[in-house]
Amino acid sequence: MGGGPRRGTPAPPRHRAARTGGITTAIYTADPAALVVGDTLYLYTGHDVAPTGGTNFVMRDWHVFTDDDGQVYLYWGSYYGLRAARLNADMTSINGPVITPSGVSNFWEAPGMFKRDGVYYLAYAANDAACSAPGYACVRYATASDPMGPWTHRGVVLDQVSSTTNHPAIIEFKGQWYMVYHNASSPGGGDFRRSVTIDRLSFNADGTMRKVVRTGGPLTPGNLAASATPSTSYVSPWETLGAINDGHTGVAGDTFNPITFSPVSTTRLRLNITSRTGYSTGVLEWRAFS
Repeated sequence: MGGGPRRGTPAPPRHRAARTGGITTAIYTADPAALVVGDTLYLYTGHDVAPTGGTNFVMRDWHVFTDDDGQVYLYWGSYYGLRAARLNADMTSINGPVITPSGVSNFWEAPGMFKRDGVYYLAYAANDAACSAPGYACVRYATASDPMGPWTHRGVVLDQVSSTTNHPAIIEFKGQWYMVYHNASSPGGGDFRRSVTIDRLSFNADGTMRKVVRTGGPLTPGNLAASATPSTSYVSPWETLGAINDGHTGVAGDTFNPITFSPVSTTRLRLNITSRTGYSTGVLEWRAFS
């Protein structure tokens, strides 16, 4: 629930701190909408203000999309009822009829529109048993050649998260596509105290979206390094190429080398890694937790 225009987010560093919670921890945020203007990404969110144990939302669920020709469209709906309409130039009145778009399978709420290579994409929350546990929601999507449809369902792009609700905002920023969404994974968070987070999104050659791989803490689907096979285009004679399951690591497979630092107040982290004399070093993954 929430609303606004949609678009992306800056590329995180290659070895980045895991996002077990949200982008900001100052307040609880939800229902993201993203917009790119020039070289700046703007992220609009709702604000969850429920107290601990609260069981109510105070939100609305709408989305505005502006096409290349300047025509503006409004999408909204919940409880399986998606609606769409053209807006007049005043942005406050509707131009023509309100329609119920066809072909949007298992729509629940949170519509989000974007356009890529001449194709319109509609992502939305769905809570059918085929993609989520009872009471939870995944993100499905459909495509069309016209912003009013008809739509063709394409599949699930984001599995259920730690909050019961799910809300997509898909955006391109500096050549990289991103999925902005929310979960309940920030400290003290919950279904009514959610936090907006972000992950990379990619496309197949035919234009379909690959399912988003969520990063961070308990949302990470296991340690893939434990079974990974290393490969590279070139290895110098004095270097060794290996994987964690080959024993080429300073710690045992499927484990971390934890270090506890003194508490600091900061918005940025820098990791410097050096090897002891006579050895080389590298990092597969590093995580920072507050």
